[in-house]
Amino acid sequence: MMSKKARANLQRDMDKVLANLDARWLNAASSEVVENLNQLLDSISFSDVDNILAWISHFPGEVDLTSLIEDQLSKRQVFLPRVIGRGEMEFVKIDYGWQETFEQGFKNIPGPPAATSRSDLFNEEMASKSLIIIPGLAFDPFGNWIGRSFGYYNKFLVNNDMRKAIKVGVCWSMQIIEQAPPDPFDVYLDFLCTEEQCISTDLSHSTSELFPVE
Repeated sequence: MMSKKARANLQRDMDKVLANLDARWLNAASSEVVENLNQLLDSISFSDVDNILAWISHFPGEVDLTSLIEDQLSKRQVFLPRVIGRGEMEFVKIDYGWQETFEQGFKNIPGPPAATSRSDLFNEEMASKSLIIIPGLAFDPFGNWIGRSFGYYNKFLVNNDMRKAIKVGVCWSMQIIEQAPPDPFDVYLDFLCTEEQCISTDLSHSTSELFPVE
């Protein structure tokens, strides 16, 4: 099991690697990630997915999902996170022109404005027809992942209903490590998508295989 110190060192080292990525490479590689994600989402296996819970890059070196969000707005409901306190976030439905309404939230993390109606908030009853895209610092092929220790996603996903949602980790291939020992409260991912490919994590957390994009 990875010690707290080793975990913190891994987070620090990966953070440093991401912060030094070339901007031109980031743009090109983000396009490749988005292409792979769109192929995954457009496959027959995901025809029942009505809701996409995405995110907007904030930290240096993160994948830019802007074009994915624009693509999916014409096909599904798209929700983006709004941080409302330490370890607390909610997902708000967005529409075309969403970037013009973004504002600085808790700890200056950008997000959509507060929902004007409860119907614009994602709720747990929608989970079975939803796919949530999850950021992080390190991932392994078995569905384990290491975030930034803020706990937003683990707290959001820990509800039993939310476990019905399809969970997709998005990262660079360089962020995939041999093993990312989970915390007791971590929720396993179902898929990983990088600039190279999307893989399906094995439910036994012992193997992985390429996901057949149709």
